[in-house]
Amino acid sequence: MNAGKWNFSFIIPKDINYEFGKGKISLYATDEKTKDAAGYEDRLIIGGVSNDSIKDDRPPVVKVFMNNADFVNGGICSRNPILYSQISDDFGINISGNSIGHDLTAVIDQNSQAPIILNQVYKSKLNNPREGELNYPLKNLSPGKHTVTITAWDISNNPGSGHLEFNVIDESDITVDRVYNYPNPFSNQTEFQFETNILASEMEIIIQIQSISGRVVKTLTKNILNNGYRIDGIKWDGNDDFGSDLANGVYLYRLSMNAKTGNEIIHKRSSYQKLVLLK
Repeated sequence: MNAGKWNFSFIIPKDINYEFGKGKISLYATDEKTKDAAGYEDRLIIGGVSNDSIKDDRPPVVKVFMNNADFVNGGICSRNPILYSQISDDFGINISGNSIGHDLTAVIDQNSQAPIILNQVYKSKLNNPREGELNYPLKNLSPGKHTVTITAWDISNNPGSGHLEFNVIDESDITVDRVYNYPNPFSNQTEFQFETNILASEMEIIIQIQSISGRVVKTLTKNILNNGYRIDGIKWDGNDDFGSDLANGVYLYRLSMNAKTGNEIIHKRSSYQKLVLLK
């Protein structure tokens, strides 16, 4: 900006009314501290087709998750998850809603007769209009396996889709699932991960690692604030509780979860898993 003036360029989507008519550009600016400004310009005519239009045949890239970007395909969630998507395109996403069949949509379980229109919940990044995301609450999903497909159109009307499989677990059946460590086998460090269908304000995770004979050699404890259904970041260097190296071989471990929801503490424990230490 220079003396209150600035220049910018933008691309008009194909989904407009091509008849010539009066247009309007609304403007907003802020210094991110104490001041903002707004205005508009309506002394312009829009219409017709440019002979210098862009050449674009690349579709949008659509990534689909539940709750946050840590969700993995086939993961578990509650009956009321947040549908989350990251979308990118070289020239931007069409959310005008001006053309039949070009809406940003989600389809649950391939039920194309009941698409969810997502135009109004898509938000592009502040300084990068080529990328954006959306959050949409889903309600009262039936327990069991489901699919969701999100389809986005760019401003050149190229469609792109993202697909996700997920497993809904009823909140009355709290579970700890997909417990594993990676890498496995490992030499210097491994990371434990798991999934749960409970969203708790506070969560204590305890992992007990023991030898094949049943002797506990290491106890890992971590307190976290849970903001999703996939929990990771619990790391182990392969040493015992005294900091000494353990012998190479196979070890067993089990994960315990103490989750606080309101005034209630929920206790859950996984089955035993195997890991291999090779230093």
